Amino acid sequence: MIKKILPLFFGLLALSLTAQHCPDCQALKEAAWKKGWDGQAFQKSSLHRLKDMDVLSYALELELLDPNKRFLKGKALLRIQLLRKGLKEIELDLQGLKVQKVKVNGKKRSFTHNDPLLLIRLPKKYSLKQPIEVEVRYEGAPQEDKSWGGFYFEQGFAYNMGVGFADNPHNYGRIWFPCVDNFQDKSTYYISLITKDSLAGYANGLLVEDRLLTNGLRKRSWEQKEAIPSYLAAIAVANYSDITQAFAGINSTIPIALVVPKKDSQKAVASLIHLPQALSAFEYWFGPYRWSKVGFCMVPFEAGAMEHASLIAYPLYAVDGSLKQERLMAHELSHHWWGNLVTCAKAEDMWINEGFASYCEFLFKEACYGRKEALPILQKNLAISLYQAPKREGGHRPVAAVPWAHTYGSHVYKKGSLVAHNLRHYLGDSLFRQGMQAVMDSFAYKNLSTEEFCQFLSKELGQDMQPFFKNWLWQAGWPSLHIVEEEIGANSIQLSIEQQLIGRDSLYEKLPLKVRLFLANGEYVDREILLSEKKQQFHWKKLAAPVVYAWINPDQSLVQARFEQFFEDWNSQKKELSLLQIKDFRFKRPCLAAEQLHLAYYPAAEGEAYWQIRGRIKGASVPAELALKQPTPSARLYYRTAAGQDWLLYPHSGKSQAGYYYIEQVLLGDYKWGE
Repeated sequence: MIKKILPLFFGLLALSLTAQHCPDCQALKEAAWKKGWDGQAFQKSSLHRLKDMDVLSYALELELLDPNKRFLKGKALLRIQLLRKGLKEIELDLQGLKVQKVKVNGKKRSFTHNDPLLLIRLPKKYSLKQPIEVEVRYEGAPQEDKSWGGFYFEQGFAYNMGVGFADNPHNYGRIWFPCVDNFQDKSTYYISLITKDSLAGYANGLLVEDRLLTNGLRKRSWEQKEAIPSYLAAIAVANYSDITQAFAGINSTIPIALVVPKKDSQKAVASLIHLPQALSAFEYWFGPYRWSKVGFCMVPFEAGAMEHASLIAYPLYAVDGSLKQERLMAHELSHHWWGNLVTCAKAEDMWINEGFASYCEFLFKEACYGRKEALPILQKNLAISLYQAPKREGGHRPVAAVPWAHTYGSHVYKKGSLVAHNLRHYLGDSLFRQGMQAVMDSFAYKNLSTEEFCQFLSKELGQDMQPFFKNWLWQAGWPSLHIVEEEIGANSIQLSIEQQLIGRDSLYEKLPLKVRLFLANGEYVDREILLSEKKQQFHWKKLAAPVVYAWINPDQSLVQARFEQFFEDWNSQKKELSLLQIKDFRFKRPCLAAEQLHLAYYPAAEGEAYWQIRGRIKGASVPAELALKQPTPSARLYYRTAAGQDWLLYPHSGKSQAGYYYIEQVLLGDYKWGE
């Protein structure tokens, strides 16, 4: 799921990331919790029930007659396989609703409803060979969560969002039907919705019944044959119409349903025009789409979307006819692999759901628009992970085993997405694709923990994944990789590369890194290295031509604590590079043949922050307007020609203006501030 986020401010740079303008953001949960958190909201976890029983299926019949009136009347029939003898009662979750009566195998049974726990007495004798049938009749006003999620009745729409951020557990099936409300208990669903005949009810799966009843009512029934946890069950009622499409998937033709008010039909089609490209990209990386349909159901929710299986609750603001919210579309769709098909075993493993779904925004944009257009997603996610997440979440944290309060935080979403990207780098595209498809095959409709993920990939791919998981998931922080010494000889180069650390004390082990050597003949060669030590030296000889400069991690295939920009075929158009602490950058002459520039900004790690500029240029410098963020009005700009050289005052004139220092000659080398 993706939730709207408030504006974020990253130290010296200010990035407005509201979902209206930047769809790649989850909600600012901390702010929502401050608004709505109640310590009494902690409820008993239902994970212990897994050893007692397994809910095989739910058959729900729900009356929702007025989408503007918060009231629901329901009958739930649960087929439950009991797993051990001696049980006197079973436990279900039902929150905020009134239970009228309960039956077990057709006979009335006593019950106790200590909201949200529904305890149902079992017969003295029961068989473990046959499932029991539990019927619960109930009614009431399904609740909204105090911060995000729950059940909404507004503007002629009634719909649910399957989680509640301010409640524990976050799963929120229990607010509209009796269930085992955790990530691990997965069941099939048959959902019947009784509404006024002017309305249409939608749910997971395929429509199997649509008929008019007496007294101006309508009944529509939906069957979800693929097993899902309770938080992915969904319903929506409004004056809807269908837009039906089809996608030629790997295994079969997949029906697509865009469920939308008629007045928004054309805008919905335009805003979701690249849905087939997203499906193609995700099937390429993760294997076939395994659900009965692709469904996007438009709702008047103002704070994001929810990935209900085959019926994504999608905000009306995202279907305005533009493509501004495409990443939101890609994120929610990708959950049908990460989250819905393979589900995190527990909340502490949420990066499996949300980190991968956030990375799928990059994979979609890479497939649809090209890698160059997608790379800014990585840089923005790095900025949030490096600057904002530690401030909001009490420091740098491991991505796995996050505490409950940060289940839906930036470490899980943003750093989780970068961990997925780095996993692709560690394995290479071919093995990454093979490994992820094997995960889908082996854990389809099942749960996966971080530990199981590591063990499975190690066995499946025949290589030890412990170093990767230790580096990126079980420990906090970031590497900052620097060329600290550089000696260029005749057709040779000697480099010393140092690991500096942010937010951790232990070095990264077996860290794969590409070093690109740009040669005087206009070509380049790549060298692959592994880093495990604080400082390592590398010497490459007998190259085809002298080395002009070296650049580490040229493809941004490994995300580390560095922001960068590559220029070729430049023009005089002004660029704002806020992530590089640069306000304005404008070249004052056209790009000449074979010219190129690499810019990087290294945030302060174990040393000072600095800029690095390397490239091929004609002449000693490039005339340009470059505005560097100045920490204080008295700060002075220092420069060195290469790593390991002495820092000297920048040799050309510049001027301070409104917190920035403007220079007009870009020299190849490094820049930093000093007094």
